[in-house]
Amino acid sequence: MCNRCNKNITYQERLKIEVLHQQGYSARRIAEALGRGERTIYRELKRGPYRRLLASWDWTTAYSADIAQRSADRCTARKGAPLKIGHDHEFASYISSRLRSGLSPAAALGEMRRKGLSFNTTISVPTLYRYLDSGVLSVGNESLISGKRPRRCRKAKPHNIQNPLAKSITQRPEYVNLRDEVGHWEMDTVVGEKKAGQSCLLVLTERMSRKEIIIKMAGKTAACTVRALDILQRRYGADFPRIFKTITVDNGCEFADVKGIEKDGRTQLYFCHPYSSWERGSNENLNKMIRRFVPKGFSINKVSRKQVHQIQTFMNSYPRKILGWRCADDVFYEAFLKEGINLTGYQKQ
Repeated sequence: MCNRCNKNITYQERLKIEVLHQQGYSARRIAEALGRGERTIYRELKRGPYRRLLASWDWTTAYSADIAQRSADRCTARKGAPLKIGHDHEFASYISSRLRSGLSPAAALGEMRRKGLSFNTTISVPTLYRYLDSGVLSVGNESLISGKRPRRCRKAKPHNIQNPLAKSITQRPEYVNLRDEVGHWEMDTVVGEKKAGQSCLLVLTERMSRKEIIIKMAGKTAACTVRALDILQRRYGADFPRIFKTITVDNGCEFADVKGIEKDGRTQLYFCHPYSSWERGSNENLNKMIRRFVPKGFSINKVSRKQVHQIQTFMNSYPRKILGWRCADDVFYEAFLKEGINLTGYQKQ
């Protein structure tokens, strides 16, 4: 028998519901585990649904504790005031369309302001989230990228890099940290299914513009990494050293061939401190967006190079708040044009 029928579900309980639901527990078993009524759990699962991509490339409806909590908070705070959006159907149609295209609420509103589009309604990002939670618009939370709260950065502990050729990030020029100059990159690999013979993605993020280059590799090895950079060098030719001035990586085995990566002085390689992924913050953050298309456990062998290019195009055309709601491609090509390098001919490669 339920002994908590008169108490509202707490956020901690919602986190437990999310975990149990992901593990395949039925509403009845979740109710038994939490000491709640079965009907209460059914209602709660309807409060925080979102869609996520399975390893089979099929979509499924999952439960998010954060979405459910926001919905509950909105219900608690609602005083019956009229919606700001009112009958502004033109604004509702526009914003719904941009959210369906994959933009976040902040990106959609930022793009609207940058383009100078004017509607009868002006709302904030939190208000737009409330509309999504309450079903005011024709689009719901299932169209959004599910994110987590950012973790607090911890101070890195000094460690010695084993490779005698490797340069520590502490040796990287200080001006690289300022992000005022284009041509400084962070690099990592994204893996899917952890089995032998699996492909992976080599991901390079330009620090100033957040430009992404994604290359499918046959395996997570040092030789594959060098071959991928060789391909990039053939693409950009003599401009390669000016485009890839520095590259910062973690201590993964796929980056062990320092000599091969820096071949003929084509770039300078720097290594982060161990267990300090935040030193490649831009790279790590954008890898989360890649996970929207390539979830953990999914075989990258099944991802075609055309699909990889589509993911790259989506990310490089995505309006970003940190860039004044411009996209990475625009900032990247404009910055190099100022340095006398016209890269627009490489946009479709």
